Amino acid sequence: MSDKQVITASRPWWFWPTAIVGTTLFLVGLVWGPWWLEGQHLRDKNGELAPSAGVIVTGFRTMLVAIAAGVLTAVGLWYTHRNFEHTRDKDREQTVLTREGQVTGRYVEAIKLLASERLHERLGGIYALERIMKDSDRDHRTIVEVLSAFARTKLQEAESKRQIGKDPAATGRAATSGREVSAERHLLAEDVKAALTVLARRDTTQTENVPAEISDAPLAQHDLVGTKWRSMTLERVNFADSHLKEAHLDYANLDGADLDRATLAKASLRNVSLSGARLEGADLVSANLTNACLKAAHMPRAIMNKAVLSGANLLNANLDGTSLNQAILEGATMKRAKLRGARLRQANLKGANLEFAALSHANMHGAELSGARLKWADLDNTDLRGAKLDKALGLDVSQLLKARVNGTTTLPSDLADNPEVQKHIEEMEEMESDEQEAEVDARMAYEASLAEGIETRRTSEG
Repeated sequence: MSDKQVITASRPWWFWPTAIVGTTLFLVGLVWGPWWLEGQHLRDKNGELAPSAGVIVTGFRTMLVAIAAGVLTAVGLWYTHRNFEHTRDKDREQTVLTREGQVTGRYVEAIKLLASERLHERLGGIYALERIMKDSDRDHRTIVEVLSAFARTKLQEAESKRQIGKDPAATGRAATSGREVSAERHLLAEDVKAALTVLARRDTTQTENVPAEISDAPLAQHDLVGTKWRSMTLERVNFADSHLKEAHLDYANLDGADLDRATLAKASLRNVSLSGARLEGADLVSANLTNACLKAAHMPRAIMNKAVLSGANLLNANLDGTSLNQAILEGATMKRAKLRGARLRQANLKGANLEFAALSHANMHGAELSGARLKWADLDNTDLRGAKLDKALGLDVSQLLKARVNGTTTLPSDLADNPEVQKHIEEMEEMESDEQEAEVDARMAYEASLAEGIETRRTSEG
């Protein structure tokens, strides 16, 4: 069908009736118009044609023809414009179809390369998909899903090969002894690294709106230093014993991930989700976990000295034996958290919610607890010497009588003046003095025993 036929078919139903009526009116006006509108000027008092009748009729008809010509010109311009718009739309549609066809062709070729047995062809396919992703917004999500699936599949294949190559006897001995098989950290394959790099280096809006899906991937004992995987979905990924020092995982979803014994020192984990994740014995020294979600996370004996956890959610988290010396936990939610035997020396806990938290035998020497909520917190044998509790909320006498406090502990005025508390402080200071004396005696006895042993050895050698 031609463009002309398309335009004719698209004319409204009133086009031809209007044209016929307009033409009829023009002809009638041309013939009878002068007599209807200028009839009194065309005849004299006797009913005869006036000498100027010819001029009047000619002028009227000239005016009417000029008006008709103007209308026809306007209609012609409109019609030409409409033809131009239609042609332009058709050209645009054709351009889009051509472009989509080219993108589809490029996409098919890239997928073929991705399935190649040769590494350099797979890399070419990955980077070709990246180019298509930049050129075609409508294909962005599809390509993200393809590259994510490619990375997951390759990681699973690599793990299967490692499992096949393991020494069963060594594995059995490790299981009997209750420890992991010692192994060096693995490196990511070049094609997997390229796919994850392409997914990670998209702009922030794209990574947040269309996150890469790498859930359940086996990445235990991997060298991932400096990895930049912002906003990725990494649920239930096994990172046990992996090295993630200085990694950038802001806004990533790590719910249920296994990070036992992983190294995350100086890692950026802002706004990350680690609900239900395992971080037992993990190294998080100086890591940034601002506003991180660690609800019900299992992280006993983790090392988190100088870590930043401002605004973090640690509801019901297990932090037994964890080291948080000089950590910043300002405004953190630690309600019902388990912190038995944890080390929180000089930690900043301003405004933190520690209601119902288990802090028995924790070391909070010199900790800042201004504005912290401590209602029903278990402070049995908690070391609060040098701690700042003068503005703490919900603290009562019964809690302090179980804790280890002395004259360096800053308490709210009503508790500091309480006779029971004052007596408890005196007892604690007396016990502290006895402990120091016993420590000195033990050290002197050890030095004396050491000197005696040296003397005996010299005598026997002589």
